[in-house]
Amino acid sequence: MNQKLVNFGLFQAIYFACVLGARDGRPWIGALAALLLLPCNLWFFRKPLWAAEIRLWATAGLIGLVVDSGLYSAGVIAFPSAALPLGGGGAWAFIVPPWIVVLWVTVGSTLNGSLGWLRGRMRLAALLGAVGGPLSFWSGQRLDATALPLNAWSFLALAIEYAVLFPILLKLAERFGDHSAPMTDAL
Repeated sequence: MNQKLVNFGLFQAIYFACVLGARDGRPWIGALAALLLLPCNLWFFRKPLWAAEIRLWATAGLIGLVVDSGLYSAGVIAFPSAALPLGGGGAWAFIVPPWIVVLWVTVGSTLNGSLGWLRGRMRLAALLGAVGGPLSFWSGQRLDATALPLNAWSFLALAIEYAVLFPILLKLAERFGDHSAPMTDAL
């Protein structure tokens, strides 16, 4: 239980560091928080599983980068210039800011932690993804770090994105190895 609470707390801390840092024109703060806090999650797994766990996090980040960049390029999601590297423009007109990728990496860190209980419950995972993903962007919008320019259509697109991706990420977590045993059980 401690593993799940710590993992959830780390996720929340990184989420707010990313969103508030982006809002305040310091999008690098979220990456720094992740660099300092994400390794704490590894303590709960046997050392031989660390590489697989890190690959899972990186895969989640890559998937998020590709899919969210597609939504961003299509105008479904947007970011204020303060939340973009160098104020946006250039490649940043088509690629989501790095702090969004950090958030996806952080989501990856929850798949064998606080959200591991969703394994094998793909319908529930899709439902929670369909609700949680748009809520995350909505809260980011309320904190002035994201924007949903198409209103209800943006929410719908995000709901579909997360309803599809969240079960896929959980399946990938299974594929990367069994991380269900905390370190204390492995000793």
